[in-house]
Amino acid sequence: MSIGMNNYGCRVYTPSAKVAEAILKASAVDVNYRIPTTECAKLIRLALKEEFPGTKFSVKSRKYSMGSSIDIAWTDGPVADYSSGSNLEAAIAVRTVKAIADFFSGSTFDGMTDMKSTVETLIETGKPESPWAVVNFGVDYVFANRSFSEEALARVELELRRENRELGTIIRSAWTEWWLPPVKDILRFEGDYDAAVRVAAHRYSFGTGNESEFSLTLEALLA
Repeated sequence: MSIGMNNYGCRVYTPSAKVAEAILKASAVDVNYRIPTTECAKLIRLALKEEFPGTKFSVKSRKYSMGSSIDIAWTDGPVADYSSGSNLEAAIAVRTVKAIADFFSGSTFDGMTDMKSTVETLIETGKPESPWAVVNFGVDYVFANRSFSEEALARVELELRRENRELGTIIRSAWTEWWLPPVKDILRFEGDYDAAVRVAAHRYSFGTGNESEFSLTLEALLA
């Protein structure tokens, strides 16, 4: 597994020997070891296929006057991102596509100073005499965007109803608001019962920042 948790509680991606070799080969073409955006997209596809073999991804690059970006899109499958620092999250080893997206992003943006900074990435070479090499990914930002199929939402909806029944809780209404326990930050949604349940399925699958074991286990249902 190439995605794990670092000492700061964040998901990080470490390329396998196969991906690292492909990165080094792509960077060797340029004197500054800079990999063009289109080549970065190919490397991202390789990393995704290796890490999530059962999911079909769309990886598209965009270029504009001040830089470039890559959009990773897929339906169902692995989670895009998850809030860090949760002991429960670490226990169930949630793997995020954002870890790969962050690894291949060649720039960072500081909203406080409104400044973009380039990033240099160290890659293991496997050579004792020079174990590390510096590469520059030409793409500025890589975004991970997951969508949900009707089938996946229906499965989560059924699980939501089942869990509430087994825990002895109910989805109760107050005027036009539906309250859906047992999450810590109770979700309220204005609308009918079915719509409330489906909104909850979306909310849980992304994470709320105050996750319960119940909400985290829904990830396994979507994967």
